[in-house]
Amino acid sequence: MDILVIKLSTEASIMPDLLAIWGVTQAAGLIFKPILEDLAKDAAKDWAKDLLKGIPGKMVKRKSLLIFF
Repeated sequence: MDILVIKLSTEASIMPDLLAIWGVTQAAGLIFKPILEDLAKDAAKDWAKDLLKGIPGKMVKRKSLLIFF
C-alpha cells in the first residue's frame, strides 16, 4: 500500500488573501469613517445638551433642601 503525501504551500495563498482583507477594510474605513464621525459629533452634542439641562434642576433641588433645613 502506497501513501501519497502532497504538501501544499500555504505561504503563497495567504498573501493575496491578506491583501484582499486589508483592501476591504481600507475601503470600508473610507466609506464609514465620515458617517461615524458625524454620529459621534451628534451624540456628543446631545449628551452635552442633556447635561446642561439637568444642572439647573439639581441646583434648585439643592437650594430647596437647604431652605427646609
